[in-house]
Amino acid sequence: MVEVGIVLTDDTGRIEEEWTTLVNPHRDIGPTNIHGIAAADVAEAPDFAEVSDRILEVLAGRVVVAHNASFDMRFLHR
Repeated sequence: MVEVGIVLTDDTGRIEEEWTTLVNPHRDIGPTNIHGIAAADVAEAPDFAEVSDRILEVLAGRVVVAHNASFDMRFLHR
């Protein structure tokens, strides 16, 4: 994981809040041609442990919808 983006909406789909951060995975970031993020972009970014509490706080009581939810939820459950 090299980036987290969260958009919170109300029941009508109106955007209530947006939050995004790069994440330093402390390893190879994979195919930059897919996500467009370079190793230098995440070098000073927080690692997942530093942002996980904020993510869980923002998502509490919400329905998670994601492009690849099964992958994303493994991070959140861990």
